Amino acid sequence: MKNLLFACFALALTTTSFAQDLKIGVLGGGNLFSLTQAIDPEPDDFEAVDALGFGYQAGLFVDVPLNDRFELHLEGLYQVRSLSSETETQSTILGVDFLTKLNTTNTDAFFQAPILAGFKVNDMLTLRVGPSFGILLSSNQSYETETTIGGVTTTDSGEEESTDGRNAFEAGLCFGGQINFSDNLSLGLTYSRAFTDFFEETSFEGTDFSTKYGGVQLNLLFALSSN
Repeated sequence: MKNLLFACFALALTTTSFAQDLKIGVLGGGNLFSLTQAIDPEPDDFEAVDALGFGYQAGLFVDVPLNDRFELHLEGLYQVRSLSSETETQSTILGVDFLTKLNTTNTDAFFQAPILAGFKVNDMLTLRVGPSFGILLSSNQSYETETTIGGVTTTDSGEEESTDGRNAFEAGLCFGGQINFSDNLSLGLTYSRAFTDFFEETSFEGTDFSTKYGGVQLNLLFALSSN
C-alpha cells in the first residue's frame, strides 16, 4: 500500500508536468489535531480520553488550472502530529490513599498526499475540497507517571516506539480555503477528517471501538514557478 501511494503521487506529478499554466511551489506550517473516541455499546462508566496537540508539516504543491474557475491542487507533505493526554486515578485501600497521574505524548509522522479540487471565488479567494491519503512513517510515545501512596510521591518516565497495532494507512476528507496575497504567496487553512481508524483492530468480544484523527492545518504557500 505504501509503494502504491507513492507511485500514484509520482504519476500525478509526472502527468501534470505536461500541463500548461502550472504553479509549483513549497508550503509549510502548523497543525492542531485531536483524536475522537467512541465505543459501541458504550459502558456506563466510559470516559473518553481527550488527546490534543500541535504539530507541523512541510512539502511541495502543484496547482493545475482546468479553466478560469476550477483547478486541481496536489500536495506531498511530511507531517508530524503530536497529541498529549492526561489521566488521573485515585483510590483508597485499607485506609491508604493512592493517586496516579499519567501524562502521555504520542508523536506520529506521516506522508500525506491530498488531492483537492479548487474553485476560485475571485482572484484573492480559492475554496478546496477532496480526499487525502496518508502513510504512517513512524510513531513514538513518551510518558511520565507520578504515583503518590500515603503522601509519598515517586515518578517514572520513558519513551518507546508505538507502531504496534496501528493502522499504517490513512484515508480522509479535506476542505478549506486559501487567501492569495499575490501570484506567488498564499495562506491556506484546511480541516481534515480521517475515515480510517487509528488502530488496525476495531472490535473485541462484541464491542466496537472507533478512534479517528481530525484537525486543522495552517500553511504558507510560496510558488517557485508558474508557467
